[in-house]
Amino acid sequence: MRVLPCAVFLAGVAAESTTSPCGATIYNGSDYGSELCFCQLAENPGCAGLACSCSEGCDVQTPHTDTVTFANFHNATGCSATTALLTIPRNYYSDISDLRDFCPDAWQSMLVELLIDAF
Repeated sequence: MRVLPCAVFLAGVAAESTTSPCGATIYNGSDYGSELCFCQLAENPGCAGLACSCSEGCDVQTPHTDTVTFANFHNATGCSATTALLTIPRNYYSDISDLRDFCPDAWQSMLVELLIDAF
């Protein structure tokens, strides 16, 4: 059995995917704290125009079409680099079940996109 590197496998899955991306979901959660901070980092229109609520600032390190990557608030351990990167969807989902329920035909493609964009 031939084992492919993770990035090669994920790229192949994404290339084979024929599902359309999930439609837009607007943030409707808390108007303070870490939940709002994640909304602002995701640049979701549901929190546009609000003052940044993130103690580390609202700078996105790498914007992608449907996701954003930024420095995590927690440090990486076991690596020479201590900056841990986190990739999240721009759309608002309260959790993975919410993603699956909102987008039953394309939720797996969204997970693949998150993994690819995180590399």
